[in-house]
Amino acid sequence: MSRFEYKTLQILGRTCLLAAAMAIAAPASGDGVEDEEIPLTPLVDEEVPPEEPADTSDEELPITPLVEDESDTGEQPPTEAEEKEGRASFEEHIPAAEPAPSGAPHRPTLLPGIRAALLVPTSQINLTGSVALELQWRSSVHDRRLGLSLDVGWYRLAGEGSQIDPAMGVFDYYWSAHGIPVHLGLVYEPPVQALLAPLLPGLWPFVESGMALVPAISYGTFMNENGHVFLEDNPGYGLAFGLYLGAGAAHPLGPGEITALYRWTTAYTDMNYPWINPEAGDIHGSQVFVGYRLTY
Repeated sequence: MSRFEYKTLQILGRTCLLAAAMAIAAPASGDGVEDEEIPLTPLVDEEVPPEEPADTSDEELPITPLVEDESDTGEQPPTEAEEKEGRASFEEHIPAAEPAPSGAPHRPTLLPGIRAALLVPTSQINLTGSVALELQWRSSVHDRRLGLSLDVGWYRLAGEGSQIDPAMGVFDYYWSAHGIPVHLGLVYEPPVQALLAPLLPGLWPFVESGMALVPAISYGTFMNENGHVFLEDNPGYGLAFGLYLGAGAAHPLGPGEITALYRWTTAYTDMNYPWINPEAGDIHGSQVFVGYRLTY
């Protein structure tokens, strides 16, 4: 039903009710009853307001405050992106490590080794061989290039000669000596690996210097000009002091490194034979070592 039809029916209904009321109220026999005024209700169109949607724009909605859960006092774990960002920020503030000097890795602290040598005495003594045990300790100064070196060796010397004695005349002698050289000093590796790398990669040159102590024992045989032995295996003891200088190089090989070294040493003694050796002689000399040492 449309709104117009609804209003039309409403007006008709009210009109019928009014007419019926007037007919009932009129006097039937004319007994002088005054007409009673019946109030009339004016017919006014009653507008039915259309239904409008509820407007909630001005309606205040309850706001629930955000209350921190007291039962969970720990922080939320960071996400993977936050962890990466934190690590990157932390690494930016870490001071960069000082680069190693030109060459290669840091040198080891301990270098025990063994080496063999050809001994070339400075006096009139035959060539001979030598073996030695060595131990080097490197300090933390200058990237472990500076250290303390100790080696103990053994060698045998031999020689012969002639002497003139006022009472005995001319006599010949033959002798042999066993020496135990002890060398204590400093060793240093100059930072030249970068210069040598194009030609000799991995080579570690070094220089050394220090003091030498050589306890020795000798045996001599003496005979006159007629071949008569008048003194045989006469022992003599000596203690020689001196200095040494050396230069060499090392190259990595396996668990250690191979070494080559030239060393010059002075060690003077008369072997307690002043009547044969009026002046102290150098029982050491020059040595050319080749050896191998471990690295720790």
